[in-house]
Amino acid sequence: MPTTPFSTALRLLAVLFLAGLVIACTSSRNKLPPAELQTRITEGGLKLFELSSPMQARPMTLPNGNPRQQRPVNDDRKMQKHMQDMLDEVMEQTGYCRSGYVLLGRYAGETTRRVRGECRDRATEEDRQKFPDSIERW
Repeated sequence: MPTTPFSTALRLLAVLFLAGLVIACTSSRNKLPPAELQTRITEGGLKLFELSSPMQARPMTLPNGNPRQQRPVNDDRKMQKHMQDMLDEVMEQTGYCRSGYVLLGRYAGETTRRVRGECRDRATEEDRQKFPDSIERW
C-alpha cells in the first residue's frame, strides 16, 4: 500500500504524542521522597523505630461531589500493604532489626503515614554506633 504525505504525517504525530505521554508519565516532579527510618536505642538495649513516608496529595472529593466522604477501605489496605513492604525492605537494607520486629502502631495523617515498632533483638555496641537516636519524641 503506498504511503501518502497525510499518512506519514499522521504516523509522525502519533509517535510524537506517545513520546510526550511517556515523558509526562516518567516526570520526576511527581515523585515522593523516599521513606525515612528514625531509630532510638534505650539504655537497656531496646531498639525502637519509626518509618515515615509522605503521601501523595489527592482530592477527597468523590464523583458524587461529597468532599467529606472517606476513601474506600480498599485504599487504606493498599496503603498499609505498601508501608509494610517498604518497612520490610528498609529493615533488610539497614539490618536494624536482625531478628524481626513487632509493630506498635500505625498513624496516617493528611501528608504523612508512619509505622512504629520495636525490634525483637537487643542492641549491640555496633548498633549504638551505627544507628544514632533520631526520634525526638516517642
